[in-house]
Amino acid sequence: HELGERIRSTIERQVDWPDGSRSVTVTIGAVLALPHRRETNLASRLVSSALKATRRAKEQNQRNTVNVTSLVNDVEKRIRKQIVPTQFSRWLVEHGRFDIAAISRAIHQTHTRHRRIGDLARHFGFLQSEQVDAVLKEQRRTGNRFGITAIQLGMLTEAETVFLLAQQRESAAALGDTLIELGLLTQDELNVLLREYLDAAIGPSLERTLANRTRRSRR
Repeated sequence: HELGERIRSTIERQVDWPDGSRSVTVTIGAVLALPHRRETNLASRLVSSALKATRRAKEQNQRNTVNVTSLVNDVEKRIRKQIVPTQFSRWLVEHGRFDIAAISRAIHQTHTRHRRIGDLARHFGFLQSEQVDAVLKEQRRTGNRFGITAIQLGMLTEAETVFLLAQQRESAAALGDTLIELGLLTQDELNVLLREYLDAAIGPSLERTLANRTRRSRR
């Protein structure tokens, strides 16, 4: 909304009739959306929704305004907001383990191999292979993302989905390896930090299983 307002006010200021007999009103329609799985018509969907938002504003006598429509549901919004705060690097900084400069250096030297959410869910023990297959089948039917589909089927919680998406973006194990390589942590220190991080991210009930799996994945 802030960006739209800056655009609207800039256009308004640029057009100036010398005699002041005319004024310009700028009504902007903006849309927020996440693409569906294998979606090919996102651009047309965004344009159509933005035009509807603009028409709706004019019909309601809300000219010269910015109207933002979100096509992202509440669950997706909550999940997206929590991904970055759940990453291992953010946790390390917020808990005073490292400063931003040191973590930024480590992140720059860390390569996180892209893995599908279903593979990560199976790797960390959240889902069995047959459950992943069931989610994929439903996903093909609805076109929704894997995490949202798993939540709707009752197979993953929001917290588990956030954790998996955070790991997809930034592997805690890979970042830990880099911190060791840079001489900033020992293996024992990393193990302690990983246990604390997992406990904070997903709760004590799964911490032991995930810590064991994380250590095995690094071997």
